[in-house]
This record gives sequence, structure tokens and C-alpha cells, in this order.
Amino acid sequence: MLNIPQISQTREISPYLYESLNKIVSAVNSLAASVGVDPAPAGQAPAGMSLPAPAAPASLSVSAASGTFSVAIGASPRSTTAAQYFLEAGGDPAFGPSDTTVYPLGTSLVTNLSLGNVTLYFRARAKYPDSDYSSYVVLGGATPSGVTGGLVGSGNLPTNVPLNSTNNATVDSVDGGSSATIRIYGPGGVGSSWMRFSGQGTETYPAGSITGLAYSTAYYVIWNGSAYLAFTQMSQAMSDGYVFVGRPTTVASGGSGGSSGGGGTGGGNGGRFLD
Repeated sequence: MLNIPQISQTREISPYLYESLNKIVSAVNSLAASVGVDPAPAGQAPAGMSLPAPAAPASLSVSAASGTFSVAIGASPRSTTAAQYFLEAGGDPAFGPSDTTVYPLGTSLVTNLSLGNVTLYFRARAKYPDSDYSSYVVLGGATPSGVTGGLVGSGNLPTNVPLNSTNNATVDSVDGGSSATIRIYGPGGVGSSWMRFSGQGTETYPAGSITGLAYSTAYYVIWNGSAYLAFTQMSQAMSDGYVFVGRPTTVASGGSGGSSGGGGTGGGNGGRFLD
């Protein structure tokens, strides 16, 4: 804060000078407060810490949908518009430094972060350009609350966005005696797991089978998260929660004919629907 110790002596020289100097000092200090800097920091004050820190942000709220987190911070009580806000998010409720990302928001109090379907914990604090940080406000208080981003549905994607994926599954069929049985397995043979490859990484799925199916029929085979299902209509297999495996045609009675599906078979399709 600017202060002129000799200013009182100017009153005896000229009341007008004294009044003018007081107005200048007041204006300088007022401007400094509005931008969050100290016009005359103490000589021993560390850089960036010559002003008192603002109070902690008044509140912190976070909501999420389709992988995007919407954050709103309440302004620090009695702070000026120069206060700057810093949001921290991490997968660790203890906010370990290796698992926490800091998002400098400047003077903004709201932000949207597209971070995907992960569970994160949030806290925020404030500072002036020339002060130390305030204390934190933590989402959930003493017991931090996690927020999950949520899955991105197909309705959230732009038109014609490429969704390339493939797998190394073999999807074939055998005669089960009175009906056809579809088998799903990996490169290790019947009973082995298979892998799905996409732009988001690699996923492993168990081997399985579907019994009681019609002979000589094309099926869309999917994994619903706990079991394999087979549909004759492509529209039935397009739920966002399904993982497409392949499109085989079952054998005829007696085991002849049929065709395989899945990315692990020659000519099979393990990534996209084909009709």
C-alpha cells in the first residue's frame, strides 16, 4: 500500500498541495486494490506475496454428463475483480501431486472440461497477482465427493464421425443337434479370450457361445457387458451399451454351409456393421 510519511508536513506549506497528494495516494491505492497488486510492497516481501491472500472461494459445484464436467466457483467473499481462480482435479481424494491437474481459470468462475468417463475429485482456491494463495474449497467438504463424467452416447457425436474398431475374435457356428450354436473365441482357439482394438485402446473379452439359434441364418453378435446376444436385425444390435463382435451365418442342419464373422476370421467383420 502506498503511503507518504511526509505528506502531513505539506499541510503547513500548502493545504491545496496536501489535499492533492492525498487524492493521488488514495487513487493509486484504489487502482492497486482493483487489479490485485501492491504499489509499494515491503522490501522484504517475497515476489507475488506483498498483498494479503483473498478468502477461499465461497462455493464449488460440479456436474457431469457425456464425459464433460461443468464447474462453477463462487467468488471469494470481499475479493476484488482481480482475484484469480485455480481449479484442481484428480482421481485421488487426497489430491496427490502426481494425480492432480491444475486448471488456471484467471478471473473466470465457470468452466467446462471434457475429460471422459472418469471419476474425479475437485477443489479450488484463489489469489491476487501479488498475493499468496487462499485456502481451498473442496467439493464435498471434509470428505471429498467424486464426480463421474459419464459415457458419450452416439447422439452426442457429430454426423458421420468415424468410429473405426476391429477385433481378433472368431465367431463361427456348429450344429447343436436340433439348432445351431454360435461360438465366440480368440486366437488361442475355442475357449480362449479375444481382444477388441479401437482408438481408445485395447479391451479383452471372454469366450462364449449362444445356443438355440436358427439354421442358415445371419446374426449380429454383440456383448452386452455380461453375456453374448445374437440378433437377426441390425437395428436391434445398435445400443450404445453393446460391443459388436461379428456377423456370422449359421450352419445348416447337419453342419454344412454357414460363414464366420469377427475380425479374427478371413473376410469377417469385427469392427463395423455391414448389411
